[in-house]
Amino acid sequence: MTEINREARLARINLYNKNPVICRVCKKALPYDKRTNTFCSHSCSARYNNLGVNRHSASGVLIDKYCATCGKVLDQHNKIYCSIKCHKDHIHTEYIKNWLSGKNDGSRGIGEISRHISVTCLSRLKINVQSVGGERSIPLQAIPSLQSIT
Repeated sequence: MTEINREARLARINLYNKNPVICRVCKKALPYDKRTNTFCSHSCSARYNNLGVNRHSASGVLIDKYCATCGKVLDQHNKIYCSIKCHKDHIHTEYIKNWLSGKNDGSRGIGEISRHISVTCLSRLKINVQSVGGERSIPLQAIPSLQSIT
């Protein structure tokens, strides 16, 4: 029985060797034991799968990346902002833009407005918090109309 299996295996190997699987990168024939693989080695696999990946610029020099808020050159290329302050400033600015365009109603609960809006209104109109009762959350009636802010 073992002799029959050995002969059958040799027949399958000879049949495979007539039309073997070819590595997609180096075009070498893969041995019978690795006939289910697509590549002959890890190196060929990596070379094929990393095609088109640009880890550096074309000239080999990294291009400077700038903070989305203040425009400073970033020290790491995977960052968007240079600091937490710039990140929060950007979020604040986007919130105000959405509010002014009508995408956001600016409310925070019943009868209160968002802190983003109250801070913007207070800074642009020079409203003193003590003059509206010294509260941390400012009621809607204390903020003037949109026309006077923009």
